[in-house]
Amino acid sequence: MFKHASIIVKRNIIQTNMKKLFLLASMSAALFTSCTKDDTAPMASSSSSKVIPGITAVSPIPSSFLKKILVEEYIGGSYGATPDASNDLRLIQKANPDRVYSVGYHVDDYMETSLSTYMIQSLTSANPPIPCGSVDRKQINGNIFTDSKSFGAVVMSTITKPSDAGLAIESTMNGLNATIQVHAGFLKTPANTMRLHVFIVEDKVASRHQLFEQVNNFNNTAGSPFFNAGNPIRGYQHNNVMRRALSDPMGEVIPPTLTTAGSVFTKNYGFDTPKKIIGSSKYVIIAFMTDDLTKQIVNVQQAEVGTIKDWN
Repeated sequence: MFKHASIIVKRNIIQTNMKKLFLLASMSAALFTSCTKDDTAPMASSSSSKVIPGITAVSPIPSSFLKKILVEEYIGGSYGATPDASNDLRLIQKANPDRVYSVGYHVDDYMETSLSTYMIQSLTSANPPIPCGSVDRKQINGNIFTDSKSFGAVVMSTITKPSDAGLAIESTMNGLNATIQVHAGFLKTPANTMRLHVFIVEDKVASRHQLFEQVNNFNNTAGSPFFNAGNPIRGYQHNNVMRRALSDPMGEVIPPTLTTAGSVFTKNYGFDTPKKIIGSSKYVIIAFMTDDLTKQIVNVQQAEVGTIKDWN
């Protein structure tokens, strides 16, 4: 069961505190300069390659695709249940390496972008409690959003199923400019129209600046991984923070003539990478396909910007 207030209620509760935080924003503008209302806009790009060892180019379409899963988290630094919810997801990812990926949409903190509320409003008419999330955008008891304790069951019931579609990613860097090529392959012609989504996330974001603190409800809970970690936690690591949608946020239609059995659809994107919060974080590409009728995620792929990630 959800135990936390809805987004709207929570926004009202923390409005005063957030105003104080944003007064500090000018002092740290260099930390996160790109979280603006243009965060859906692709930008110009180009060249020069760094590749994953052993991979020099994307292979021909394989005979089978691994099913990979995307968990979309809705979290925030001011929501004290976030550490436990995100830890639930990290444990699932550790048990399923390179098979379960994530996007963290931040709400009511300095890492929030306009995409956070846009995605919630596009996927549901309700106001889901924060933290929450969706697994491959599947309905669970009539709701697309659920708490993190339900993630594992949905992952396990989905990850072993075969997929007739998959993705590969190529990207290069030239200074701050990135060029990305996403390949969507099909073993069978899908029954419905498919959409391609391409997001940029920033992984392993950790700063001791108070704008990036994480409220911790478990500071006094013996046995919790966050026991005595502080409340709020300074230097907390925020994973796969949503930064920008290169595609339309709700996906771009793949022409049905290019989703027939044996076909590969390729789409190019270019953008200027925003300044990182800290030097040790990294930009990651999340590319996935959805069924236009059911809205569920069919398959997903992840790659660090400036690398090549082959099928599977």
